[in-house]
Amino acid sequence: MNETAHRHTSLAAHLCAFALLLTPAILRAQYGVAHERPAPILLWSSQVGKTTFRTDIAHLGDRLYVGSNGQRYKDFIGDSDNGVHILNARTGQRERSIVGGSWGDNDVNGTLALDGRIYFGSDNDEFFCVSDVGDLIWRVPCSGDVEHVPVALPLPSGQMAVVYATERGEIRALNPEDGSTIWAHYQAEFDGWKPGENRFVFRVQNHLTDVFGYFTAPNVEDVNKDGTLDLVYTTGRGTEAISGADGSTLWKNKLGAYFSPKPALRKTRRGFEILDYEWVRLPGEVYQSAFQYRVMDQHGKALRPFPGLLNTRLDGHCVREADGALLFVDGHGAVF
Repeated sequence: MNETAHRHTSLAAHLCAFALLLTPAILRAQYGVAHERPAPILLWSSQVGKTTFRTDIAHLGDRLYVGSNGQRYKDFIGDSDNGVHILNARTGQRERSIVGGSWGDNDVNGTLALDGRIYFGSDNDEFFCVSDVGDLIWRVPCSGDVEHVPVALPLPSGQMAVVYATERGEIRALNPEDGSTIWAHYQAEFDGWKPGENRFVFRVQNHLTDVFGYFTAPNVEDVNKDGTLDLVYTTGRGTEAISGADGSTLWKNKLGAYFSPKPALRKTRRGFEILDYEWVRLPGEVYQSAFQYRVMDQHGKALRPFPGLLNTRLDGHCVREADGALLFVDGHGAVF
Protein backbone atom coordinates (compact mmCIF):
# COMPACT_ATOMS: atom_id res chain seq x y z
CA MET A 1 0.00 0.00 0.00
CA ASN A 2 1.53 3.34 -1.01
CA GLU A 3 1.58 6.38 1.27
CA THR A 4 -1.38 8.08 -0.43
CA ALA A 5 -3.52 4.94 -0.22
CA HIS A 6 -2.55 4.56 3.43
CA ARG A 7 -3.68 8.12 4.14
CA HIS A 8 -7.02 7.37 2.45
CA THR A 9 -7.53 4.20 4.49
CA SER A 10 -6.52 5.77 7.79
CA LEU A 11 -8.75 8.78 7.28
CA ALA A 12 -11.71 6.63 6.24
CA ALA A 13 -11.26 4.49 9.35
CA HIS A 14 -11.01 7.61 11.52
CA LEU A 15 -14.13 9.19 10.05
CA CYS A 16 -16.16 5.97 10.11
CA ALA A 17 -15.38 5.17 13.74
CA PHE A 18 -18.21 7.23 15.18
CA ALA A 19 -20.79 5.68 12.85
CA LEU A 20 -19.50 2.14 13.47
CA LEU A 21 -19.83 2.54 17.22
CA LEU A 22 -23.52 3.16 16.71
CA THR A 23 -24.23 -0.16 14.99
CA PRO A 24 -26.46 -2.50 17.08
CA ALA A 25 -24.01 -5.41 17.04
CA ILE A 26 -21.12 -3.34 18.40
CA LEU A 27 -23.33 -1.62 20.96
CA ARG A 28 -24.51 -5.03 22.16
CA ALA A 29 -20.97 -6.43 22.36
CA GLN A 30 -19.37 -3.39 24.04
CA TYR A 31 -22.15 -2.03 26.19
CA GLY A 32 -24.45 -4.99 26.84
CA VAL A 33 -27.43 -3.70 24.85
CA ALA A 34 -29.84 -6.62 24.88
CA HIS A 35 -31.94 -5.95 21.81
CA GLU A 36 -31.85 -4.49 18.33
CA ARG A 37 -34.44 -2.45 16.48
CA PRO A 38 -36.59 -4.83 14.39
CA ALA A 39 -35.91 -4.96 10.68
CA PRO A 40 -38.28 -2.73 8.68
CA ILE A 41 -41.27 -4.45 7.07
CA LEU A 42 -42.61 -3.32 3.70
CA LEU A 43 -46.25 -2.30 4.16
CA TRP A 44 -46.91 -1.08 0.63
CA SER A 45 -45.26 0.54 -2.38
CA SER A 46 -46.57 3.12 -4.83
CA GLN A 47 -45.21 4.35 -8.15
CA VAL A 48 -44.75 8.14 -7.99
CA GLY A 49 -42.24 8.82 -10.77
CA LYS A 50 -38.67 10.09 -10.41
CA THR A 51 -37.55 11.74 -7.18
CA THR A 52 -34.34 13.46 -5.99
CA PHE A 53 -32.31 13.83 -2.79
CA ARG A 54 -34.37 17.00 -2.20
CA THR A 55 -37.69 15.10 -2.13
CA ASP A 56 -39.33 15.63 1.27
CA ILE A 57 -42.67 13.91 1.99
CA ALA A 58 -45.32 15.88 3.87
CA HIS A 59 -47.86 14.17 6.12
CA LEU A 60 -51.34 15.36 7.13
CA GLY A 61 -53.78 13.00 8.84
CA ASP A 62 -54.12 9.85 6.73
CA ARG A 63 -52.48 11.39 3.64
CA LEU A 64 -48.94 11.66 2.31
CA TYR A 65 -47.89 14.34 -0.20
CA VAL A 66 -45.01 13.35 -2.49
CA GLY A 67 -43.37 15.65 -5.02
CA SER A 68 -42.39 14.02 -8.31
CA ASN A 69 -40.24 14.78 -11.34
CA GLY A 70 -42.42 12.44 -13.40
CA GLN A 71 -40.86 10.31 -16.11
CA ARG A 72 -38.21 12.90 -17.07
CA TYR A 73 -36.17 15.45 -15.15
CA LYS A 74 -36.55 18.09 -17.84
CA ASP A 75 -39.80 18.85 -19.67
CA PHE A 76 -41.24 21.45 -22.00
CA ILE A 77 -44.58 19.65 -22.14
CA GLY A 78 -45.57 18.15 -18.78
CA ASP A 79 -45.72 14.38 -18.39
CA SER A 80 -48.41 12.47 -16.53
CA ASP A 81 -46.44 11.75 -13.35
CA ASN A 82 -44.89 15.08 -12.37
CA GLY A 83 -46.36 17.40 -9.74
CA VAL A 84 -47.54 16.28 -6.29
CA HIS A 85 -49.17 12.91 -5.61
CA ILE A 86 -51.55 12.53 -2.66
CA LEU A 87 -51.34 9.00 -1.26
CA ASN A 88 -53.35 7.22 1.38
CA ALA A 89 -50.87 6.76 4.21
CA ARG A 90 -52.31 3.39 5.21
CA THR A 91 -52.58 1.74 1.79
CA GLY A 92 -50.33 3.79 -0.54
CA GLN A 93 -53.20 4.21 -2.99
CA ARG A 94 -53.00 7.41 -5.02
CA GLU A 95 -55.99 9.62 -4.24
CA ARG A 96 -55.13 12.58 -6.47
CA SER A 97 -52.34 14.18 -8.47
CA ILE A 98 -51.74 17.95 -8.58
CA VAL A 99 -50.07 19.36 -11.68
CA GLY A 100 -49.43 23.07 -12.12
CA GLY A 101 -50.26 23.07 -15.83
CA SER A 102 -50.07 21.13 -19.08
CA TRP A 103 -47.11 23.14 -20.41
CA GLY A 104 -43.66 23.59 -18.96
CA ASP A 105 -41.57 21.70 -16.44
CA ASN A 106 -43.93 20.93 -13.56
CA ASP A 107 -41.44 18.86 -11.54
CA VAL A 108 -41.80 19.15 -7.75
CA ASN A 109 -39.34 18.12 -5.04
CA GLY A 110 -40.10 18.99 -1.41
CA THR A 111 -43.57 19.52 0.09
CA LEU A 112 -44.35 21.24 3.40
CA ALA A 113 -47.37 20.62 5.65
CA LEU A 114 -48.35 23.57 7.82
CA ASP A 115 -51.64 24.22 9.65
CA GLY A 116 -53.67 21.87 7.49
CA ARG A 117 -52.31 23.11 4.16
CA ILE A 118 -49.61 21.90 1.75
CA TYR A 119 -46.98 24.22 0.23
CA PHE A 120 -44.60 23.49 -2.65
CA GLY A 121 -42.75 25.06 -5.55
CA SER A 122 -42.14 23.72 -9.04
CA ASP A 123 -39.62 23.85 -11.87
CA ASN A 124 -42.27 25.80 -13.78
CA ASP A 125 -41.39 28.96 -11.82
CA GLU A 126 -44.42 28.92 -9.51
CA PHE A 127 -45.20 28.41 -5.82
CA PHE A 128 -48.46 26.84 -4.59
CA CYS A 129 -50.66 26.46 -1.53
CA VAL A 130 -53.30 23.72 -1.64
CA SER A 131 -55.78 22.23 0.81
CA ASP A 132 -55.35 18.79 2.36
CA VAL A 133 -57.39 17.28 -0.51
CA GLY A 134 -55.39 19.13 -3.17
CA ASP A 135 -57.68 22.07 -3.99
CA LEU A 136 -55.80 25.22 -5.01
CA ILE A 137 -55.88 28.02 -2.40
CA TRP A 138 -53.36 30.38 -4.01
CA ARG A 139 -50.37 30.38 -6.38
CA VAL A 140 -47.66 32.97 -7.01
CA PRO A 141 -45.11 33.38 -9.83
CA CYS A 142 -41.39 32.94 -9.06
CA SER A 143 -38.13 33.94 -10.70
CA GLY A 144 -37.02 30.38 -11.46
CA ASP A 145 -37.08 26.71 -10.46
CA VAL A 146 -37.93 26.03 -6.80
CA GLU A 147 -35.72 23.05 -6.00
CA HIS A 148 -35.92 22.46 -2.25
CA VAL A 149 -38.62 21.94 0.34
CA PRO A 150 -40.20 25.19 1.61
CA VAL A 151 -39.15 26.38 5.06
CA ALA A 152 -41.62 27.21 7.84
CA LEU A 153 -39.99 30.19 9.55
CA PRO A 154 -41.26 31.86 12.77
CA LEU A 155 -40.92 35.67 12.65
CA PRO A 156 -40.27 38.17 15.49
CA SER A 157 -43.93 39.26 15.31
CA GLY A 158 -45.04 35.75 16.20
CA GLN A 159 -46.33 35.21 12.67
CA MET A 160 -45.23 32.15 10.71
CA ALA A 161 -43.77 32.63 7.22
CA VAL A 162 -43.33 30.11 4.41
CA VAL A 163 -40.03 30.64 2.59
CA TYR A 164 -39.05 29.46 -0.89
CA ALA A 165 -35.89 30.08 -2.92
CA THR A 166 -35.15 29.84 -6.64
CA GLU A 167 -32.18 28.66 -8.65
CA ARG A 168 -32.06 32.12 -10.19
CA GLY A 169 -31.16 33.76 -6.86
CA GLU A 170 -34.38 34.87 -5.14
CA ILE A 171 -35.55 34.08 -1.59
CA ARG A 172 -39.08 35.12 -0.60
CA ALA A 173 -40.95 34.89 2.70
CA LEU A 174 -44.72 34.63 2.21
CA ASN A 175 -47.77 34.97 4.39
CA PRO A 176 -49.08 31.38 4.45
CA GLU A 177 -52.68 32.60 4.48
CA ASP A 178 -52.74 34.47 1.16
CA GLY A 179 -49.26 34.25 -0.41
CA SER A 180 -48.50 37.95 0.05
CA THR A 181 -44.84 38.90 0.40
CA ILE A 182 -43.40 39.56 3.86
CA TRP A 183 -39.86 40.13 2.62
CA ALA A 184 -37.78 39.31 -0.46
CA HIS A 185 -34.04 38.83 -0.95
CA TYR A 186 -32.08 38.80 -4.22
CA GLN A 187 -28.46 37.83 -4.73
CA ALA A 188 -26.26 40.75 -5.75
CA GLU A 189 -25.76 39.09 -9.16
CA PHE A 190 -29.49 38.44 -9.72
CA ASP A 191 -30.64 39.29 -13.25
CA GLY A 192 -33.94 37.40 -13.46
CA TRP A 193 -37.62 38.29 -13.34
CA LYS A 194 -39.10 40.53 -10.64
CA PRO A 195 -42.80 41.26 -10.03
CA GLY A 196 -44.12 43.79 -12.55
CA GLU A 197 -41.74 42.79 -15.37
CA ASN A 198 -42.58 40.98 -18.63
CA ARG A 199 -42.97 37.33 -17.66
CA PHE A 200 -43.13 35.71 -21.11
CA VAL A 201 -39.70 37.00 -22.17
CA PHE A 202 -38.24 35.90 -18.84
CA ARG A 203 -39.60 32.35 -19.01
CA VAL A 204 -38.11 31.72 -22.45
CA GLN A 205 -34.74 33.13 -21.40
CA ASN A 206 -34.70 31.51 -17.97
CA HIS A 207 -34.62 27.93 -19.24
CA LEU A 208 -31.68 28.71 -21.53
CA THR A 209 -29.50 30.31 -18.85
CA ASP A 210 -26.99 28.83 -16.37
CA VAL A 211 -27.92 29.66 -12.80
CA PHE A 212 -25.98 29.75 -9.51
CA GLY A 213 -28.65 30.64 -6.97
CA TYR A 214 -30.39 28.54 -4.34
CA PHE A 215 -30.64 24.81 -4.99
CA THR A 216 -30.62 22.89 -1.71
CA ALA A 217 -32.40 23.45 1.60
CA PRO A 218 -30.79 25.87 4.06
CA ASN A 219 -29.67 25.34 7.60
CA VAL A 220 -31.99 27.22 9.94
CA GLU A 221 -29.99 28.83 12.76
CA ASP A 222 -30.04 31.99 14.85
CA VAL A 223 -26.87 33.32 13.23
CA ASN A 224 -26.70 36.82 14.76
CA LYS A 225 -28.18 35.87 18.16
CA ASP A 226 -31.16 38.22 17.89
CA GLY A 227 -33.68 35.55 18.87
CA THR A 228 -34.90 35.03 15.28
CA LEU A 229 -34.01 32.01 13.18
CA ASP A 230 -31.99 32.77 10.03
CA LEU A 231 -31.26 30.89 6.79
CA VAL A 232 -27.77 29.66 5.79
CA TYR A 233 -27.55 28.59 2.14
CA THR A 234 -24.82 27.04 0.04
CA THR A 235 -25.05 28.43 -3.50
CA GLY A 236 -23.07 28.31 -6.72
CA ARG A 237 -21.26 31.42 -5.51
CA GLY A 238 -20.56 30.45 -1.89
CA THR A 239 -22.26 30.30 1.51
CA GLU A 240 -24.73 33.02 2.54
CA ALA A 241 -26.43 33.77 5.85
CA ILE A 242 -29.77 35.54 5.36
CA SER A 243 -31.71 37.26 8.16
CA GLY A 244 -35.00 35.55 8.93
CA ALA A 245 -36.38 38.84 10.24
CA ASP A 246 -36.08 40.93 7.06
CA GLY A 247 -34.16 39.00 4.35
CA SER A 248 -30.98 41.07 4.60
CA THR A 249 -27.53 39.51 4.14
CA LEU A 250 -25.79 38.82 7.46
CA TRP A 251 -22.58 37.49 5.93
CA LYS A 252 -21.37 35.57 2.88
CA ASN A 253 -18.21 33.96 1.58
CA LYS A 254 -17.05 31.81 -1.34
CA LEU A 255 -17.08 28.46 0.47
CA GLY A 256 -19.22 25.35 0.03
CA ALA A 257 -20.45 22.83 -2.54
CA TYR A 258 -23.50 23.91 -4.58
CA PHE A 259 -25.11 20.46 -4.69
CA SER A 260 -24.54 19.63 -1.02
CA PRO A 261 -27.95 18.97 0.58
CA LYS A 262 -27.16 21.38 3.42
CA PRO A 263 -24.07 23.38 4.34
CA ALA A 264 -21.98 21.43 6.82
CA LEU A 265 -21.97 23.95 9.67
CA ARG A 266 -20.95 23.79 13.30
CA LYS A 267 -21.85 26.55 15.72
CA THR A 268 -19.07 27.69 18.07
CA ARG A 269 -18.66 30.51 20.57
CA ARG A 270 -16.77 32.49 17.93
CA GLY A 271 -19.31 32.00 15.13
CA PHE A 272 -19.73 29.22 12.57
CA GLU A 273 -17.32 26.68 11.17
CA ILE A 274 -17.85 25.47 7.60
CA LEU A 275 -16.58 22.29 5.97
CA ASP A 276 -14.99 23.09 2.60
CA TYR A 277 -12.71 21.27 0.15
CA GLU A 278 -10.37 21.68 -2.80
CA TRP A 279 -9.31 19.26 -5.54
CA VAL A 280 -5.78 17.89 -5.22
CA ARG A 281 -4.02 16.14 -8.10
CA LEU A 282 -2.31 12.92 -7.05
CA PRO A 283 1.23 12.11 -8.25
CA GLY A 284 1.57 9.76 -11.21
CA GLU A 285 1.31 9.66 -15.00
CA VAL A 286 -2.41 8.85 -14.98
CA TYR A 287 -4.49 11.85 -13.94
CA GLN A 288 -6.16 11.21 -10.60
CA SER A 289 -7.49 13.62 -8.03
CA ALA A 290 -8.67 13.55 -4.43
CA PHE A 291 -10.35 15.95 -2.06
CA GLN A 292 -8.60 17.85 0.69
CA TYR A 293 -11.23 18.84 3.24
CA ARG A 294 -10.64 21.72 5.62
CA VAL A 295 -12.53 23.59 8.30
CA MET A 296 -13.02 27.32 7.63
CA ASP A 297 -14.61 30.09 9.63
CA GLN A 298 -17.63 31.98 8.32
CA HIS A 299 -15.37 34.65 6.82
CA GLY A 300 -13.40 32.16 4.72
CA LYS A 301 -10.31 31.86 6.95
CA ALA A 302 -8.77 28.38 7.13
CA LEU A 303 -8.82 26.97 10.67
CA ARG A 304 -7.56 23.40 10.27
CA PRO A 305 -7.31 20.70 7.58
CA PHE A 306 -8.58 17.14 7.72
CA PRO A 307 -5.69 14.74 8.45
CA GLY A 308 -5.47 13.35 4.91
CA LEU A 309 -7.19 13.09 1.54
CA LEU A 310 -10.53 11.57 0.55
CA ASN A 311 -11.23 9.92 -2.79
CA THR A 312 -14.92 10.83 -2.56
CA ARG A 313 -16.78 14.12 -2.20
CA LEU A 314 -19.07 14.43 0.83
CA ASP A 315 -22.07 15.78 -1.07
CA GLY A 316 -24.55 13.30 0.37
CA HIS A 317 -26.93 13.84 3.27
CA CYS A 318 -25.30 15.38 6.34
CA VAL A 319 -26.59 14.84 9.89
CA ARG A 320 -25.24 16.77 12.85
CA GLU A 321 -25.22 14.78 16.09
CA ALA A 322 -25.87 16.27 19.53
CA ASP A 323 -22.15 16.23 20.38
CA GLY A 324 -21.27 18.18 17.22
CA ALA A 325 -20.12 15.21 15.13
CA LEU A 326 -21.08 15.23 11.44
CA LEU A 327 -22.24 12.06 9.69
CA PHE A 328 -22.19 11.94 5.88
CA VAL A 329 -23.41 9.45 3.31
CA ASP A 330 -21.67 9.93 -0.01
CA GLY A 331 -22.94 9.10 -3.48
CA HIS A 332 -21.54 5.55 -3.23
CA GLY A 333 -23.32 4.65 0.01
CA ALA A 334 -20.30 5.04 2.30
CA VAL A 335 -20.77 6.56 5.75
CA PHE A 336 -18.22 9.06 7.12
